[in-house]
Amino acid sequence: MQETELTFLAKYIPEDFSKKNYIDLIDSYFFETGESIFRTRKKWNKLMLTKKEVDPSGDKSIHQEYTIPLSQKEYDQFTILPTKKTIKRRYFYKKDGYVFEIDVLWWNLKWLVLIDVEFTNKEARDLFIMPDFCLADVTQDEWVRWWTIAWQTYENLQSILDSYWYQKIYLD
Repeated sequence: MQETELTFLAKYIPEDFSKKNYIDLIDSYFFETGESIFRTRKKWNKLMLTKKEVDPSGDKSIHQEYTIPLSQKEYDQFTILPTKKTIKRRYFYKKDGYVFEIDVLWWNLKWLVLIDVEFTNKEARDLFIMPDFCLADVTQDEWVRWWTIAWQTYENLQSILDSYWYQKIYLD
């Protein structure tokens, strides 16, 4: 399935945001080729393997994604591989006809909040206007690719985040 999405640094959490609509995700990245990224995902009790292929144009907002469900036994086999993890709570926030996925990262990336919004196609993406609760569009930045960010800590990213004037966001 082709995905078209933009990724933003959060400026703040909108006032009408609800903490009720969320999922907890554990993503384990275990292989990257430069063209493809492989990860397992635990989404509540759903287990899956995903391959993401970079768009040949180099546009990081577009990629092919292939996902297959895994049994617990299959998932457990992947856990023996060396991986790097991201642990996050993903909130779903609806505004102006869009669904914003607000990812509140935990563990080594605590205080980092990223916001994704998906589009049906490139044309719809190009018409989108960044809302005021977003600080900056970081879609094309290499540091924000999930394979890359999984190897980081908040402290390692501090100078990059400072260049955007990002302020830590605290969300229980």
